[in-house]
This record gives sequence, C-alpha cells and structure tokens, in this order.
Amino acid sequence: MKYELQFRFMLNTDLSRIDIISILKESFTELIHEYENSFIFMGNRLELVKNEDHDATRTGNSEDGYLYFPFLLAVYPVNDDINLKNQIALSKLISNSFNKKNIESEIIADFEGIID
Repeated sequence: MKYELQFRFMLNTDLSRIDIISILKESFTELIHEYENSFIFMGNRLELVKNEDHDATRTGNSEDGYLYFPFLLAVYPVNDDINLKNQIALSKLISNSFNKKNIESEIIADFEGIID
C-alpha cells in the first residue's frame, strides 16, 4: 500500500504560537528557521498555524474533538528522498517533544495506523 507522506499534528494547548515554536526549537536544534511560522527539518517543512476551526467547546466532546484544537502543525516533505520510514520516525520525534511538554496532540496521517 502506498501512503501519503505528509501529516499533521493537532495541538490542544493554551500556549502561544511563539511558545510552541520555542519548544520545537529547543527539542530540535537542527531546525532551520525558514519563515515566521515554518522550519525545515529532516527533509520536511514544518508549518505551525492557528486552526481556523478552533472551538474550545468542542475539543473534548467527541471522538473528533481534536479537529477543533487551537493549533495545527503541518509536516510535508520538501526533499525527494523522503520515504515512509523517515516520516514515521519524524512523527514519533515530534510526538515525544509535545508529550514531554504536556501538550495534548493528535496525529492525522495516512500512515497513523502503522505507527507503533
């Protein structure tokens, strides 16, 4: 089966965008700051944006509550040599960095069912 290599993390936190960016920079010193809210890391662009659908009243109310978290971190390959194994490893690194800072996160990925 062929999987889409891009993925997202939905983030449920009261932290500001600047605070989340600081956490990413602290967690991954190899990040290359590209634009105000985006970075290059491990052959991918990471872009942190506010979720336009954010609704605090819906974040904990259903199975789809994560769709209403305040932030999303989009991750998509910018190098041609990125493969599924790379993306799974990167998704684990990012997830661990959020877990260490007690940031609730939910991955949305074509390959999320095969992450161990």
